[in-house]
Amino acid sequence: TVLRTLLFAWALFMGNANAQALALLPETVDADLFECLTRVEGGEGAIAYPESERLAEHGGTVRVRLEFFDRYKGPLVEVLSSPSRELSQAVLSFVNDYRLPCFRKGGQRAFAIQEFVFHPRDARAVTWVAPVAVGPRQDDCKVVGIEKTKLERYPPKALREGAQGKVLALATFEGPGVPAKVTILHGGGHRALDEAVGEALGQVQLECSAPGERWPRGAIQLYTFRIEGGARAALKDLDLKTFVAAIDQLGSHKVRFDLTTMSCPFEVQLVLYQPFARNSVGQVGPPDPNRQALLAWLQSVALRLPPKAMDELLGSTMRISVPCGLLDLNS
Repeated sequence: TVLRTLLFAWALFMGNANAQALALLPETVDADLFECLTRVEGGEGAIAYPESERLAEHGGTVRVRLEFFDRYKGPLVEVLSSPSRELSQAVLSFVNDYRLPCFRKGGQRAFAIQEFVFHPRDARAVTWVAPVAVGPRQDDCKVVGIEKTKLERYPPKALREGAQGKVLALATFEGPGVPAKVTILHGGGHRALDEAVGEALGQVQLECSAPGERWPRGAIQLYTFRIEGGARAALKDLDLKTFVAAIDQLGSHKVRFDLTTMSCPFEVQLVLYQPFARNSVGQVGPPDPNRQALLAWLQSVALRLPPKAMDELLGSTMRISVPCGLLDLNS
């Protein structure tokens, strides 16, 4: 079963409340923004496969990072991975004609990752998938007053009534130096638990040193309230194939990732917050920018878990081993 695949049990005896580290969220990604992506009138309708590369049977994946800043102008383009300079130039000539007419007025930037695959022996010489919206690279932000988020004692009313559980909270920062507004994403099953978290987290502020920082910004924090011992569950470390098989509503995920272009094999670390908030996903070991779209997708997936198990596993950490090869969920 999915639960047996994902979980292992462990003994825990606690009588207090503790909080995981406050996790700053990346800037909000508008996944639907790129549905209006178009190309300038008169632009080439297909990518020209460089004849010298085709004759030499040189093919592979070209991955680019697109940055849009104006609805009337083409994107800034960074080539993240490419088998050759000639194939890169073919892709650059094509994406330079991109336009994003629904780019919001006053919007600063929009980012996406897109892959193009050159098949020297295939009738479909060049294929590509739709751009995957991603956030900007992380900036330098610091939480002020983080020590105030610690709960010194268990809420007395909840303790008397035997209430325990996990509370996942979202802190929204409207600007530098402004106390956070707190939203409870997943309650602990007792009003006193939720109120204690809201009061503690509402005291923090956010300061960012990056120029042109956009607000509001968000952060999530998970609190665990336990008043009795017993068996607890945690997520197992899994290989990517096993993890994908456990994803909820897998058929709705139409993605394709060429893992061989991502310095494979490698590992990523995932902290489970879905379906209440985006998962926290990071690279283990030396980072590679070619993995950015894969990491963004892993942030969006939820696992097939019953509600009781979900409450227990919320905030659990697992490592996912990513092999070389191709992950294609489009078929």
